[in-house]
Order: sequence, then structure tokens, then C-alpha cells
Amino acid sequence: MKTAIILITILFSLNLLAANGSKDIPYETVTIAGVTLNYRVTPDLNNLDCQMLGSTTGWVGVGFVPGQGMQSANFIIGYDTNGTTHIRDDWGVSPSSHASDTSLGGSSNIISSSSSEAMGTTQINFIIPLNSGDSFDRVLAIGQTYNIILGRGQAGTDNFTGTHAEVGSAQITLVQPVGNQDDNLGSPLLSISSYPNPFQTNTNIVFQLKANSTVGISIYNSKGQLVKVLTPTIYQKGGHQLVWNGRDDGNQLLPAGIYFARISAGGKTQNLKLILIK
Repeated sequence: MKTAIILITILFSLNLLAANGSKDIPYETVTIAGVTLNYRVTPDLNNLDCQMLGSTTGWVGVGFVPGQGMQSANFIIGYDTNGTTHIRDDWGVSPSSHASDTSLGGSSNIISSSSSEAMGTTQINFIIPLNSGDSFDRVLAIGQTYNIILGRGQAGTDNFTGTHAEVGSAQITLVQPVGNQDDNLGSPLLSISSYPNPFQTNTNIVFQLKANSTVGISIYNSKGQLVKVLTPTIYQKGGHQLVWNGRDDGNQLLPAGIYFARISAGGKTQNLKLILIK
């Protein structure tokens, strides 16, 4: 089942790249209870774009910011029937149950949705507002970490209330969109990576050049704020690495969190996610 999820995720990502090119913003990913949630804030900073992939031919769902059990969680739950998408915006009415927002006097705030079912895996794609203004939705903010619930139904449970096959809890952090803003065709940058990552004190930023080039590296936090600029330097063709010590331009230690290194060479840019832990 895990292989099926990976294959479908790769195919879906390739479709996105074909449609949007290398400027597409990468997803963050979390997996629990046989469900993978890929998520990202949209470029306009107003919405959350999600893909749910579950090892089931029934429903899959996510609950954002639950209280006790399901209580007060904003649920998005859906299933696919012969290529038709069925999806609902729900609210946790008790620790063990949820109901549609519309039945509670609220509104369905799913902006767009689609689905597929193949190789025993159901995929539900949806976009919701970070702040819908509906009292039966949770407000989400960039730069914050939230508890979520992920679950999937028994095989063939094409409904919104079928028995759980598995459910689990996880966390997500909504990061400022940092996409590949440039078409990197023709870039002298062959590859970028880092180690260790996550890191506590120092991380080595490693890059490979196919031609001599001036390389500039800027570090941004999860809110998209510039925190560190490394002096642009001319590097020769080949492999290189430099050390970032987790400090800002004022030599102050930065807090734990997600950061992005934006590496520029030859007028082209690539991005690298760095995780600083304490």
C-alpha cells in the first residue's frame, strides 16, 4: 500500500509540474495512520492547498486543530465514486462525532476539490481558506504549528460516516511559500543539499556547479523574512560547501524552526529547506 501511495504522489506531482513548470511551490508532507497529507500555503497567502492520500477505497479525512478527540476540529472529509468527487466541510460536535457545517448553520468553505481512486488508494485534493470567517472553521495562520487528525475509512465506505480503519494525530507547520521562482534551465547549479538537517548548531550547505559562477545565499524564516545574507562569492566549477551557524545578520542565535536557503547562481535560483532544532 505504501508503494501505491508513493507512486500516486509522484504522478500527481509530475502533473502539477507539467501544468505549472518549475515555479510550483513545494508541498510539506506528513503521514500517519495510512494517510499522507501534502499541504502548502497558496502564493496569495490566503488559502491552504492540500492533497490527502489514504490506503483505502473508502473515505479519507483531516481534522484541523482538534480539542478533545474530534471536538471543535475543522474536518475535511471526502471519497471518490467512479471519478466523482464527494467532499464535505464538517465541524467536530463532540469528542467522537462531527457534522456538516451547513447542518449546523454554517457554510461549506471548500474553494475547489478533485479526487481519484486507483491501486487501493484514494486521493482527495482540496483548497480551503486560512480564515473563512465561518464560526465552524478554524483560523489558520502562516508560521504557526497545529495539531491535526488524519483518518481513513474501511474499504468501500463511500460515505461521510463510515467506520474508521485507522486514525492518528500529527502536527503541521504552515510556512511562507518559497517556490522555485526561476526557471532553472540553464542554471549553473547542478544540485543543492545540506547536512546535518535537522541541525542544532551548524549545517553544511552543499552545492555543485557545472560552470564558474558567482553564488549568493540568503536565509529566510518561515514567515518569509530575510534573516541572513551570506556574501556572494565566485566559485569554480565543481562541488563546494559552506557552513551556516544558525545565526542572523546580527550574529544572534535564531529560534528553532523551519528556514529556507535561497541559493542564486547565473541569474537562477533554487531553494533548500533547513530545520533548526534545540
